[in-house]
Amino acid sequence: KYQKYLKSKDFKTLRDKVLERDNYRCRVCGRTLEEIADNKKLSLQAHHCSYENLGKCNNEEMNDIITLCSICHNAIHKAKSNLRRFTDKEAINKNLI
Repeated sequence: KYQKYLKSKDFKTLRDKVLERDNYRCRVCGRTLEEIADNKKLSLQAHHCSYENLGKCNNEEMNDIITLCSICHNAIHKAKSNLRRFTDKEAINKNLI
């Protein structure tokens, strides 16, 4: 269901608005669209910081999304998946994007 939503026209429109709002720049490392254009392994992606507003396609959902390059996006998801090892997941998770 989530993957289907990410492929929807509504989400793609929202994603484009997020990228434009963030000036086509990764909010973590600062890579720009121009800097990654020549590297087919890199891309700018939309990252949901929370899933509270998922599927609303409105300003609330847009405020939950940031632009990340694929390297930073993967690093954040790996860090979050590693949280399973810790008992105080909520406190640690609040400090991640």
